[in-house]
Amino acid sequence: MSAAPRPRPSAATLVRAGRPVPSSRSGRYLLSQDQWAAFAERLDSDPLHLSGLWSDGAEIHALLLESADAPLIASVAVERQRFLALSPMRASAILPERIVRDLWGIEAMAARDLRPWLDHGAWGLTAPLAARPGPASWPPEPPDFLWDEADDAAGAFQLPIGPVQTLTIGPAQFRLTLVGERIRRLEPLLGAAHRGIALALRGLQPDQAIRLVARIDATASVAHQLAFARAVEAASGVQPGRATEALRRAMGALERMAIDLHHLARLWSLRGHRAAAARAGSLRGMLLPAAEAAFGDRLMMRSLAPGGWSVAPDKAGLATMAATLDKVEAGLDPLPDDLPGQDRLLSIERDLVLCRSGCDPLRTVPEFGQEEERPGARAEEHSGQPVADQEGLGMAEAAQGQVWHWVRLENGVVSAWHAVDPNLACVAALASEAVGLDRDGLALLCARFGVSVSGADQ
Repeated sequence: MSAAPRPRPSAATLVRAGRPVPSSRSGRYLLSQDQWAAFAERLDSDPLHLSGLWSDGAEIHALLLESADAPLIASVAVERQRFLALSPMRASAILPERIVRDLWGIEAMAARDLRPWLDHGAWGLTAPLAARPGPASWPPEPPDFLWDEADDAAGAFQLPIGPVQTLTIGPAQFRLTLVGERIRRLEPLLGAAHRGIALALRGLQPDQAIRLVARIDATASVAHQLAFARAVEAASGVQPGRATEALRRAMGALERMAIDLHHLARLWSLRGHRAAAARAGSLRGMLLPAAEAAFGDRLMMRSLAPGGWSVAPDKAGLATMAATLDKVEAGLDPLPDDLPGQDRLLSIERDLVLCRSGCDPLRTVPEFGQEEERPGARAEEHSGQPVADQEGLGMAEAAQGQVWHWVRLENGVVSAWHAVDPNLACVAALASEAVGLDRDGLALLCARFGVSVSGADQ
């Protein structure tokens, strides 16, 4: 009787067979070329989620999630400016592979798509993050869009939209392939909002860098600050106090509520529910001044720092916040149950609880803002050691999904950084969901996704 075949090792097991990186506090493993190839092949039928892909010039890193809060990083050395692509197995790797090629000049071998994504030919050089950037070609060539014989046979035509348009928050170009009024294909092209943040962060101390991180995306400023702070704290072995973490969660919940209300107002307005849209806009208008009273500005861009606070929250402002949350909760109750966007309404209700549980107890804590919660606290002051030659990974929830930051610190400053922003995945999902829709339905679809281009472009 023949023995039963051995079960194939999971993709996560193959990653952990690599060499653990000593400087990483984020579960990163360096794979050989053969190990990477086996891992890539296994992704074809493994449920392990590929969340992000990036480079630091010497290696390629893939952020993998065994569950929502169980990250794993697989890395492989770049050889001759190439690496084996993951996009043949996972479509979620297509856009990151295009970005890696634009920024680093590193090509993904056997990739499904290597057209430019960020670099439209208007930069002053090519591969700007590479050790030796190349010269720019001039004049720039227009971006290529897909077209095939089947499009000809179907009598299709193409319609460009953008980059200046109202379908997304920020500039984005869409190329619609239409048959009549029906969308046969939607190809997005971003890059107009790219600001080179990865390069700008190099050499900055963490408490300087977080001020720039706060401006990556105005719809997720707190989420990006939190993810970055947590990455730095993981790298340096810092554990912030319970009051700090509670209030951080409250800030994140407050931001998500404001953004969800913004998207609901737009969605309801497009669907003709004008009274409900006005109500959502009014409730958001209550939250922003309350955020300013408690945290210094309406978008909460100035109070967070790795390990503590750059500006301590205001106790009187927290009291204002508590009263505002009661008003927002009362304003949600009369809304009809048949409105679109019920998932966002449920998120707002959950975040109301989270925000209240974080803010309310701190109004009565006499020592809040002192000792471990003191203003201006920095990570090395908490740990007693300099943050040097270490890597960390941090996550925070934004309205669109999880934001992840990976950071490498050398001699107390940022030497490498990457942010995985959920808007990039939303752009890819938008293109998939648009197929088969009537052209007039695109605005509603975009309102449902609520894409913020600056988060995807960075």
